[in-house]
Amino acid sequence: MYPENKAIDEILKIIEVFNSKKADEWNGDQLSRIAVRLSTLMVNLGREVAEATHEANSKYAFRKFSYAKDYKAIRQDIETKIKDAEIEATVLSIDNQREEVETQYRADLLKTLYDDCERLIMSVQSRLKYLQSERITSNLPNVE
Repeated sequence: MYPENKAIDEILKIIEVFNSKKADEWNGDQLSRIAVRLSTLMVNLGREVAEATHEANSKYAFRKFSYAKDYKAIRQDIETKIKDAEIEATVLSIDNQREEVETQYRADLLKTLYDDCERLIMSVQSRLKYLQSERITSNLPNVE
C-alpha cells in the first residue's frame, strides 16, 4: 500500500495510537508532542509526495510520447486505416498506462496521508487551545 519509509510507518503508528483514545483522555503535553512529531515527520512525507508525484507525471509524459510515436509510425504505414492505427497504438501503450495508474495511485495515497496529518495537527491544536482555556477558567477566582 504505502512505500516502505520510516517516516510513513511512524506517522501511521501515531495515528493508530491517537485513535486508540478519546480526545479528552489526552493531556496537553501529550497532544503537544504528537503535533510537534507529526509536523516534523510531514517534512519527510512532503518529499515522498513530491517524488511520487514526479514519478507519476513522468510516466504519464512517457506514455503520451510513446503513444504519439507509435501512432505516427502506424499511421504512416497504414494511411487509410487510421481507426485501426489508433486501436493498435492504444494496445501498445496499455502496459505504460497500467504502470502510470499505479504510480499515480501511490502519489495520491501519499498526498492523502499528508493531508490527513495536517487535519490531525489542526485537531490537536484545537484540543490544546480548549485545554488551555479550561485551565485559565479553572484558575479564575470564584466570584459570588
